[in-house]
Amino acid sequence: VSDGALRCFASLADRFTRRGVDPAPLAKHGLTEELLSRMAAAGGTALGPSSACKPGRSSTGAPATAADSKLSNQVSTIVSLLSTLCRGSPVVTHDLLRSELPDSIESALQGDERCVLDTMRLVDLLLVLLFEGRKALPKSSAGSTGRIPGLRRLDSSGERSHRQLIDCIRSKDTDALIDAIDTGAFEVNFMDDVGQTLLNWASAFGTQEMVEFLCERGADVNRGQRSSSLHYAACFGRPQVAKTLLRHGANPDLRDEDGKTPLDKARERGHSEVVAILQSPGDWMCPVNKGDEKKKKDANKDEEECNEPKGDPEMAPIYLRRLLPVFAQTFQQTMLPSIRKASLALIRKMIHFCSEALLKEVCDSDAGHNLPTILVEITATVLDQEDDDDGHLLALQIIRDLVDKGGDLFLDQLARLGVISKVSTLAGPSSDDENEEESKPEKEDEPQEDAKELQQGKPYHWRDWSIIRGRDCLYIWSDAAALELSNGSNGWFRFILDGKLATMYSSGSPEGGSDSSESRSEFLEKLQRARSQVKPSTTSQPILSAPGPTKLTVGNWSLTCL
Repeated sequence: VSDGALRCFASLADRFTRRGVDPAPLAKHGLTEELLSRMAAAGGTALGPSSACKPGRSSTGAPATAADSKLSNQVSTIVSLLSTLCRGSPVVTHDLLRSELPDSIESALQGDERCVLDTMRLVDLLLVLLFEGRKALPKSSAGSTGRIPGLRRLDSSGERSHRQLIDCIRSKDTDALIDAIDTGAFEVNFMDDVGQTLLNWASAFGTQEMVEFLCERGADVNRGQRSSSLHYAACFGRPQVAKTLLRHGANPDLRDEDGKTPLDKARERGHSEVVAILQSPGDWMCPVNKGDEKKKKDANKDEEECNEPKGDPEMAPIYLRRLLPVFAQTFQQTMLPSIRKASLALIRKMIHFCSEALLKEVCDSDAGHNLPTILVEITATVLDQEDDDDGHLLALQIIRDLVDKGGDLFLDQLARLGVISKVSTLAGPSSDDENEEESKPEKEDEPQEDAKELQQGKPYHWRDWSIIRGRDCLYIWSDAAALELSNGSNGWFRFILDGKLATMYSSGSPEGGSDSSESRSEFLEKLQRARSQVKPSTTSQPILSAPGPTKLTVGNWSLTCL
């Protein structure tokens, strides 16, 4: 009965959100207190969800274990419901932040992996509300979906043309979709007879360009009678589409006709990349580094911000003092990569939002007396992990904020634990580059010698082709094509030609089945990452300028000029 009631509350809150109505009435009779109690109980306490009503239930044996397991599974629904209430109601958010929420969070972090990750998802939203305020949440048009009906074509020719448009989406014909919208043949929020929008179809089967085009033209990202577009992206394992939808205001806590969130769907299907994105949706909805655009917006809104403080300045320091040591400890105590990644992202946000005075206050408190050492140890641990570029970026951002806001507290620790030398290693050798730059004027007119080996971080070329060695691949590209030669290959390689990605196998037959907007963007991201390791001032060195016996070996590949 209690499980059913919980799902009913989640569905009701979802209805409020879709209509753009404040869900505060749902919290009038102690709902949030009950949710916090259940969330705390899921963190490892032996009491089950109905222990208050049935004190006779024992904490030993199989029944309690089953109850604990069921309660842990409920945390996903509890967190989604709390998130929906916080997004939709300033009153509920105000009261919730002044309740026993920190205790419940700390207790829930003692639970299993899923319980911890769901709790961190709630904290991710709370940090935005505490430090940035409600204005930082993405604005979607969900509130107007009930008043603006989608354009429907009821005649047979209209139905036929609609089916043709869906076929265009499924066959990834981006130009046909753009023409249909631009010519006015279809309205951007067109909904078919089963309640699916064009963006629903594009999120499931279309190209990344289709999704971006529809979002930019004002498509409602939260619309869909059965599921939202984010549900479809999660269901079909499309991480880039999910990021685009979140950037345009998709609500990650909406539920489909089965009462499931996009995160639930991604977990069911085992799409780990989408799960990671939806685990911290705030990274895509409200990035910590907003750059010049944020500065411009802040400049335009100076008057408003003078009258209205950002976030919740009363509670923000309290939560930061309490949670920063907790998540630092969580990172150190777990060996699960998913929990480490999520806790590192939250630590990064808290340190970024934290003022210089507050950071020093937290480090001087009883709970944080050894926090400087722990934070620096965390960055050292992350920098020691190979092939974790995302983790390295977060660690470098944390180090920068620690030095900017508490240099005297952290510099000694950074040097003692070898973090400074690790960062220098990541940056690459600098003295050699300086010597090369000094010698350039003298050798400008002299022809360069061919390189004897290919090293990371240095550019090379062969005629019109540019060459760079990455961590695990060799990249060769020109204006016409790009090749990726994996170090461990037995003869296969990937290439982009005419804008399409394909794989050439050792048999000599190419296969284009791997071509998709996600795989293309992943290929180009890896190429760009390899290129970014080269300093802009570095001169490209030729290789194999003339035919001869010279061989350059990279992994399993040998390059010769015949």
